[in-house]
Amino acid sequence: MNNLINTILFVVFSISIAHADTFTYTLSYDVGSRVTLVTAGGSNQASYDWQNDERIVTRLGEAPVGLFLWDIDGDGKAKPLTDGLLILRHLFGFTDNALISNAVEGSATRTSAADIQAYLQTGVDTKALDIDGDSTVKPLTDGLLVLRYLFGFKGDSLVNNAVGNNATRQTAEEIEAYLTSKMP
Repeated sequence: MNNLINTILFVVFSISIAHADTFTYTLSYDVGSRVTLVTAGGSNQASYDWQNDERIVTRLGEAPVGLFLWDIDGDGKAKPLTDGLLILRHLFGFTDNALISNAVEGSATRTSAADIQAYLQTGVDTKALDIDGDSTVKPLTDGLLVLRYLFGFKGDSLVNNAVGNNATRQTAEEIEAYLTSKMP
């Protein structure tokens, strides 16, 4: 199996995300240990260590949930005052300009309220935004957990009074691991 994997140079596949959106990715595997995903047209690209970064296995195995990342505006980074704020606003029901006002980076690839709302709704619909695993997506639990994490909170300060009653992920370690798995 290892020899077979080492001889694969690239594979093209389609992944359906949400309802009708389809994205085409090229998966390139260097014989060393680097995997690169590139969207059609090359606009979004991410590289992962095959052996040292288990997130790629999770992302490919859980599509479409696994492909939802905390980089809401598509600028390649997950930041509390842009991406975290967009998540929280969406979960509180903000739409249109109220959702995106002063919360989108200049280098973002996802800039319209409609695009951001659609991306965030995918996170809600697929439960990727259900951080604590209680089968509901709420601003004062899941949204707060993402925001705190993006601000650098760890341990008890991350989860204190922010985990739902029926959560399957309850400890700081479980929640941090899940949040880390969705970082760009």
